[in-house]
Amino acid sequence: MTQDVTVILNGFLKLPNPQKMELVGAINEYFDELNKREAFRADVEAEFRKLRLDGQSFECICCGQR
Repeated sequence: MTQDVTVILNGFLKLPNPQKMELVGAINEYFDELNKREAFRADVEAEFRKLRLDGQSFECICCGQR
């Protein structure tokens, strides 16, 4: 595995099972809908931009960094 995949898989394994299932469902949706991938990616990127990832308010579940 690459370093990136290892870090992300580590974070996945730390998630509670309902969140793991949510993530697996989203990944399946991405791969199942070939003609909708760009729209899916745009939606996820828009949601990501809404997150506050600065300072004490966020700790990465994948690597633990703030």
